[in-house]
Amino acid sequence: DNVIMPLTFTFIILVGVLGNGILVTIVAVNKNMRSTPNILLVSLAIGDLLLLIFSVPFQSVRYAYMSWPFGLLVCKFSEFSVTLSLGVTVFTLTVLSWERSVAAVAVGRDGVAVVGVVAVLRITYLSIISFFASINFSFQGKTICSITNPKYFNSILSWFIWHHCYCLRNDDVTYDTLTHFLIFFIFPIIVISIFYGRMAAILIQSSKNIPGDQIEARKKVAKIVLSCIVIFSLCWLPHHIYQIAYSFSLFEYNRFWHWFKIVGICTSYMNSCVNPIALYFLSKQFRRYYDQYF
Repeated sequence: DNVIMPLTFTFIILVGVLGNGILVTIVAVNKNMRSTPNILLVSLAIGDLLLLIFSVPFQSVRYAYMSWPFGLLVCKFSEFSVTLSLGVTVFTLTVLSWERSVAAVAVGRDGVAVVGVVAVLRITYLSIISFFASINFSFQGKTICSITNPKYFNSILSWFIWHHCYCLRNDDVTYDTLTHFLIFFIFPIIVISIFYGRMAAILIQSSKNIPGDQIEARKKVAKIVLSCIVIFSLCWLPHHIYQIAYSFSLFEYNRFWHWFKIVGICTSYMNSCVNPIALYFLSKQFRRYYDQYF
C-alpha cells in the first residue's frame, strides 16, 4: 500500500490538475465555448481541482508513511474537501441533466448571450449547498493516535504536530454514512434518471418538428453529460459499497475487502481526472482546443 497508493495518487493528481486546468482555461479564454453546459462542466472541473489539490496529496503522504502525520485540523479539512468536491460534482451533474431536459424543447437555450449570469448563479447556489452539506460530514473525521504516543491522545497538540496517528471517521456515524450515500449518490442518480427519461421522450416526440441539425447538436451534448454521469457512478459506487458494508458490519475484514477498499478509494479519486479525457474523445470542439496545448 505504501508504494502503490502514493504512485497512483501522484498519477491522478498530475493528470487531473493538467486536464481540469486546461478545461477551465479553454472555457474562460474562448467566448464561443461559454455555453450553459460548458460553464457547468467548469464547475465540475473546479470541484475536481479542489479534491486533487486539498485532499489527495494528504492521502498520498498518509499511505506513504502508513500514518496520518498532519493532525486533527488537516484531518477534518481533508474530510471537508472530499465531501465538498463530491457535492459540487453530484449537484452539478443533476443540474446539467435538468438543463439538458429543458434544452431539449427550448430552441436557443444554449445561446451564449443569455447564459452567463444564469450559469454563474447556478454554480453559486450549488457551491453554497455543497459547502453547508460538507460542514456536517467534515466533523466526522478524527485523529486516532497510536500507543507509541499516548501523551498526545486527545491533546490540543494533536491538532498540529507530526505524530503517529490515523485519520478515521467516527465510530458513531453509521447512519450518517447511510445519509451520505443517499444524499450524494442514490437520490441524485434517481433524479438524473428521471430527467434523462424525460429528455429522451421529448427528443423522440419533437424529432419531426425540430431541424435535424439542432436535434443532433442536443444529442451530442446529452451524450457528453451522460458519459460524465456514468463515469461518476462507476467511480464512486465501489467506495460507497465499502462504506455502507463497513459501517453496518456486513462483513469480516479480510484481504478481499482490504483490496476492495483500496480500489474504491482509487476509483473515487480517479473520477476527478477522467472527465477531461472523456471530453477529449467525445467533443470535437474540446479536442481541437486541447490539441493546442499539447
